[in-house]
Amino acid sequence: MIDNPLPLLPQKEQSYFAERFNQVLDNGLVATLECLHLQRSGAPINISVSLAPLHDDDDHTYGVVMTAVDITLHKQIEIQRQALLQQERHARAAAETANRVKDEFLAILSHELRTPLNAILGWIKLIQRGGLKPEILQRAFDTIERNAIAQTQLINDLLDISRIIRGQVTLNLQPVNIAALLQTTVDTLGPAAKAKSIQVNLQLSPHIAFTLGDVNRLQQVFWNLLSNGIKFTPAGGTVTILGGVVQNQLMVQVQDSGIGID
Repeated sequence: MIDNPLPLLPQKEQSYFAERFNQVLDNGLVATLECLHLQRSGAPINISVSLAPLHDDDDHTYGVVMTAVDITLHKQIEIQRQALLQQERHARAAAETANRVKDEFLAILSHELRTPLNAILGWIKLIQRGGLKPEILQRAFDTIERNAIAQTQLINDLLDISRIIRGQVTLNLQPVNIAALLQTTVDTLGPAAKAKSIQVNLQLSPHIAFTLGDVNRLQQVFWNLLSNGIKFTPAGGTVTILGGVVQNQLMVQVQDSGIGID
């Protein structure tokens, strides 16, 4: 075996091993390294190799003693540990993001729920004091009704979120009169727009016909879009609803003169 290379290393690692081996042989220093070892079957395993110089009576280095330990299991455990650590980091980041989103959602929700309630309670107190003129009293009733509808919509949205999380949202598909549905949306939110002197324009293409869809979900979408348009448009602004058909597909657009979104 003298002067013959050791047939225990893969070809790609022989030069690396030979370099460390010669360093020990030439410099008389101890070295350790990790590399692959080929079993008799040719299957590779991970080994940890310790190299130490052998000295003669004159303290000259004449050889190297080598000890190899199978660390394949240790390597596998280390890889698994790193994978688990990475998963744990991702899980922690996801949890932190979820908590932050939840906190932001609750903060917005509490504000959204208080807004219609404050309007309702304010007008109820004025009614209880009495002495309101008929036109003011009618305005109070209209405002209470409008904010009660808004409050109901917010609660329905919350219930929808709960259903979405549980995977229980279903669609009841049927022919829907889109023109009538959009007109109903405008009529429902008309008082909210009038209160801010906002002009709502409904422009429908004559080609709009019945569309297969869930009337309640479509009503919800249209209501939310128009409601947001009115909410974020300053007094005296305009909100326009465009309904048309593009390549045999329904297209509804809500445009407003508010601050806009990205």
